[in-house]
Amino acid sequence: MSSRKPATYPLDREIVAAASSRRAIVVGQAFGLLLTLAMLVVLWRVGSLQYQPNAQILPLTNSQRSQASLHGRRGNLLDRSGRIIATTCVAQRLFVDPLLIQDPNTFSEQVGYRLNYDPAAIERKISDRQHSRYVIIDEQLSDERVELVRTLKLPGLATEPYLVRQYPQGQLAGHVIGFVGRDGNGLEGLELTLNRQLPGVGGSLRYWRDAQHRPLWVYDAGYQPPTDGHAVGLSLDMTIQSFAEKALAKTCEKFGAASAQMVVMNPVTGEILAMANYPGFSPARRGNDPAQIRRNRCVTDAFEPGSTFKTFIWAAATDGRFAQPGEMIDCHQGFYVTSNGRRLRVAH
Repeated sequence: MSSRKPATYPLDREIVAAASSRRAIVVGQAFGLLLTLAMLVVLWRVGSLQYQPNAQILPLTNSQRSQASLHGRRGNLLDRSGRIIATTCVAQRLFVDPLLIQDPNTFSEQVGYRLNYDPAAIERKISDRQHSRYVIIDEQLSDERVELVRTLKLPGLATEPYLVRQYPQGQLAGHVIGFVGRDGNGLEGLELTLNRQLPGVGGSLRYWRDAQHRPLWVYDAGYQPPTDGHAVGLSLDMTIQSFAEKALAKTCEKFGAASAQMVVMNPVTGEILAMANYPGFSPARRGNDPAQIRRNRCVTDAFEPGSTFKTFIWAAATDGRFAQPGEMIDCHQGFYVTSNGRRLRVAH
């Protein structure tokens, strides 16, 4: 006997293919429905946890709410032409958390050699405060070092942004401008005198964080922007101030004077255009100069006017018509006897 394979007809193949396609569609629809239901359950659960958390997890949710303070920048000090004398910028501070250092033996060497610091100095700072979570290595990083820190990625080493007062004009009018402390409040000069107008108003930012203290999202209406302080324009002219300080320094060096002062005034309005002291003082490095150098002697010290007062005598005499502007006055060769017999003699 010979065996024969059953014949396959094209119609049967189409029926089988159609049935398989229907099964795939049904399975896909069922899976999509289940996935949609699962997502709806998750969204409902998230909403209930957010708006109506139960008493057991309420303390946990409150612990994951954080608030950050935002500081308003201190206002600028400008000269009469709008040149910036003092301004506030964002700087980066380098610090270490000793408790996060994995390899203390090589940490100081890695930081020192890669960032161009003294490894021994870093080691001393860390060892002196090894139980602290915050040890400052550099108060103000340069832009190059900020980029190097980001490439290091050492546990325990981090940067912190903060506001710092800067003086683009260097030591020009340093005695007049003064300086601020670490908290940003004025300590001397106009920085102290104008301490009500210059400070900014702080803001806040409320946000949720995860277990690793990483921000997740900000609260609705949880952002209160800071407000910068008012800029204050001065009567000083930095060009005239520069000429005054250079002339004062040159004169003192020529005659060996220990100190000197110069005030340049607009005689019509009384505005002070320049106020110079020698030796100079830079607000940016105030910690390097003693208090007697920082003092603005033009306004703090009493001194005999001397020959500078001759202009006032001349002005009063000509204004009262006791003498003519071009008239020569006989000063009796520096010796004069008044009508009541008092003898006046010039010092030299």
